[in-house]
Amino acid sequence: MQKRGRMALGAALVSITAATAAQAEDTDSSALTLELGTRYWYSSGSTAWNHDASTVGAFGIPFGNPTSVLTYDGLTARTAELFFDLRHQSRWFVKGYAGLGGITSGMLDDEDYFTGQVKFSDTSSSVRGGSLHYASLDVGRSIYENQQRGVTVRAFLGYHYWSENVPAYGLTCNPDDVGGFFCGAPGSMPIPGSVSVITNNANWHSIRLGIGAEANLSERWSIAGEAAFIPYASLANFDSHHLRGDLGPVPNIRHTGRGIGFQLEAFVNYRVTPMWSVGLGARYWHLSTTSGETRFGPGFGTAFPLNDFTTERYGLVAQTSLRF
Repeated sequence: MQKRGRMALGAALVSITAATAAQAEDTDSSALTLELGTRYWYSSGSTAWNHDASTVGAFGIPFGNPTSVLTYDGLTARTAELFFDLRHQSRWFVKGYAGLGGITSGMLDDEDYFTGQVKFSDTSSSVRGGSLHYASLDVGRSIYENQQRGVTVRAFLGYHYWSENVPAYGLTCNPDDVGGFFCGAPGSMPIPGSVSVITNNANWHSIRLGIGAEANLSERWSIAGEAAFIPYASLANFDSHHLRGDLGPVPNIRHTGRGIGFQLEAFVNYRVTPMWSVGLGARYWHLSTTSGETRFGPGFGTAFPLNDFTTERYGLVAQTSLRF
């Protein structure tokens, strides 16, 4: 009887020990949840800037304000992106993404004004062979969770980097206010499309304050989105006017400034398996300066006020991810 009792007690202890170990293993394995995935972003965008050089004379007539307005529009891009989302059971999380792609097409419109906003030059150039890259890193915490309904609301603080390099080729004359005196008749092309005329390289560094939300629509379908306000953004833009020898070696124009903006995105996701999900969504980014300056020439010595510098990008995003 004693032997049977000891055997029963030993079996019970082994059972309890195994159950405790299994419970600890489950707790440890669920403490962290990691989602890894890839995205494809098909987007369009624009970059526009203008400055004030009205204090400088030309033929005895001062320039207008704005003096030059450059608008890069229809900047079609295709981007591959990697992303992650690491969550802890304490509700804290770290997430981020990095993307790299090419800007395949677009147009540049370059306008220049004398005083009274007399347009003395208006030209167009085609854009091709540009590049786009960006990265983001956020840290935050869930501020609301309802597991029964599958609803989570998260707040975060993060950093964002965004860079676009846009080359423009050729020169086509558009109608102006001086009868084509400087460029030529509208539609004429004094510089062929094979010649690089301007390259613009915009670089933004931003702080993000945002909120995101997720909700299950059914066992497999869910929606997710986030909105980020950018209270501070720093701009460093380098403009290379390749045919302006009077401005010195390229890049020969530099813009610096401070700005604000926002970023929005939303997805509809489908859980193929408990670990694998696919989704489709949309994204919009917007940054604009609130102050800044433009510097011309060798060593960027001549400074003028930068009235505005705005970059935006928007498009459709497809994604797939695995959750561990």
